[in-house]
Amino acid sequence: MASWWDEQVTPAGDKPASPQWDDLRQQAMNLLEQEARLQQIVRLVGADSLPDRQRWVLDAARLLEEGFLQQNALHAIDAYAVPAKQLRLLRLLWNFAQGRGLVAIGVPLLHLREKLDTPRLLRLKESVPNDNVDEIDHVRKELQTRLRALADEYRQRRQP
Repeated sequence: MASWWDEQVTPAGDKPASPQWDDLRQQAMNLLEQEARLQQIVRLVGADSLPDRQRWVLDAARLLEEGFLQQNALHAIDAYAVPAKQLRLLRLLWNFAQGRGLVAIGVPLLHLREKLDTPRLLRLKESVPNDNVDEIDHVRKELQTRLRALADEYRQRRQP
C-alpha cells in the first residue's frame, strides 16, 4: 500500500528522472516515516527531550518537507521545477541527512546546524532557476566538503 508521502515524492508521469530517483525517493520516504514516529514522542515530551541524533532526523525531515516537497505556485522560480532540478535537490537533501553520522561521533547539533547553513539550503528551490541546476551540484559539493571537514575535526578530537 502506498503512503501519502509516496504520492508526494513521485515525479510527474511515472518515468524516473534518473536511475537514482527510486533509491533517493525511498530514502526520503523512510526519513519522513521516522520523523512521523518521532513527532508522536515530541507531542508528549517535547523535542528538547530527544537525543541529538533524533533531533537531527527532525531537522533533516523539515528540510526535506520545506526545501523539496512544499511548492509555492505564486513564486516565479518555485512554481515549476524540471526533473533535473528535483533530482539534484533530493540528492543534496539526502547528503544533508547524512549529517546524522556526525552527531553519532560527537558533533554537537547546534554546531552542525551552524556549519551546514540550513537557511541557504531551504532557499535553493526558490533561488536556483530551472536553467541553472548545476548551481545545486555546486552547493552539494560545498555541503559534502563541510561534512567531511566536521567529521575529520571530531574524529581527531576523539583520538588520544
